[in-house]
Amino acid sequence: EAARLAIMNDPQWQNGYYIEQPAQGLALARIIAMISYRSAPSFGEKFERNVQTMEFNDLFEKKDGLFQIEGFLRYQGKKLVERFDANTYIYITRAMDTQDVTNNRGTLKDVLGSIKAKALCVGINSDVLYPVSEQQEIASLIPQARYVEIDSIHGHDAFLIEFNQMNKLIAPFLSSIKA
Repeated sequence: EAARLAIMNDPQWQNGYYIEQPAQGLALARIIAMISYRSAPSFGEKFERNVQTMEFNDLFEKKDGLFQIEGFLRYQGKKLVERFDANTYIYITRAMDTQDVTNNRGTLKDVLGSIKAKALCVGINSDVLYPVSEQQEIASLIPQARYVEIDSIHGHDAFLIEFNQMNKLIAPFLSSIKA
């Protein structure tokens, strides 16, 4: 919701009927989202309190002496603006928030309990976006599910960073389901 409000409070938003992309709002939405993709220890390990040495040109006012983390977040915001539409961001995030596999289908236990396929549920111990407890619950409700966990400081983005751990978990599972 915070990310959507960042877009909707951009003066360019025009209630979704914009002529020019609400770039600052969309960039800020991405910055807000990025904070939930990584953990504080992950950001600390990558950036510490280092100051950028190069000038940074982004959608916000220029600022001398940006910390590297500030430059990284601003870069991520600018990059999203270059490849994404604000209305699309609003609707995709709303769809994610309102997705409900139980809608007109029964309880979560009933719906997940009806899955016949084998499933591998992967949790990441530092993920605040999709907490371990949710992944464990899903795995406990799917009859042929197995729960495994990645140990990482990188939060939700660990699935993009911890290739070795992911491979050690997924490869054997895929081998076990080959017909």
